[in-house]
Amino acid sequence: LEVKVYPSAWQSLAVMARLVTAVLVALCGYQSTSALRERSKEKGVASSLNVCPPSVSLAGKDDCLDVGTGQYINMECCQSILDCQHTLASLQSTYITSLHALVEGCALSSADLASLAKRTDSVDITDTASHNHSKMCEPACLDAVAALPGLPDIEAFQRTCSASLMAAGDARLLEGMVAPQEMVSAVLSSSEACAAAAACAALDKCNSDKTPPQGQCQWRHVPGTSVRFASCSCYQPFTGEVCQTKIPRKKCTVTRKNRCTAHPIKWYQPRCSARGAGWKYDHWEHCHGAAGGRYICKKEWTCQPLELGQNCCWQG
Repeated sequence: LEVKVYPSAWQSLAVMARLVTAVLVALCGYQSTSALRERSKEKGVASSLNVCPPSVSLAGKDDCLDVGTGQYINMECCQSILDCQHTLASLQSTYITSLHALVEGCALSSADLASLAKRTDSVDITDTASHNHSKMCEPACLDAVAALPGLPDIEAFQRTCSASLMAAGDARLLEGMVAPQEMVSAVLSSSEACAAAAACAALDKCNSDKTPPQGQCQWRHVPGTSVRFASCSCYQPFTGEVCQTKIPRKKCTVTRKNRCTAHPIKWYQPRCSARGAGWKYDHWEHCHGAAGGRYICKKEWTCQPLELGQNCCWQG
């Protein structure tokens, strides 16, 4: 026996199914989801945004649940979760697309990505030997990085949505977004390190390879812009654009007068060396008119200024 069901028949079957369900509910005492929601509202459960409970979760596609009471509440209370899920899906798409573009443009293998993930948090921008021969430093890869659209602020998303999504049971979705995001960040960090290393090499690495090191190359960002540049931060006592010059030592001199004594002063004047190490006789002068005289003692030494213009003679 062959039975043919036409579209109008499908509609009739759908209507019949709803009728059968309604009869079973009435006979057996079952309550529909809608009835449960209505019953929850009758018991005083939140039904508007200004009285939404502090902890909510999605219960199916169109149901919002108060985690504390287990009761259904107004769907508007779960709107923030829905918004975060939508944003998460957009983020996943953006980072997966960006990662694909970088893998293609930089010719990256799975081994390359694994290596980048291990050293992303400890990139040394002055390590030119490492970065100059890296795939990230190839022109094609740098072009691929430059062609990427502006990436979303992942930290802002995590601050806003992590708690909501974890409560909604979307931990796996979050983990699925983290992997491509970390890979993209690793490539971008390594690519920037290439540019930084090249810029530092042009500054003779700020003579950081000398013994002792004379400076350090720093990769700087201009706040609020995409401008990046390298500059030298010199160790004391070096100066110059690339920390190539040591600040000259400064000559220091101090004089002190002995007390006045009678003539002949060489009988009565104390020796200048009695003042301490480095003190020497320089000359003598009359005092108390011409009746007396005294030695003028002098001490000379040098000191190392730590910066230009510093008077180090009286420091330390």
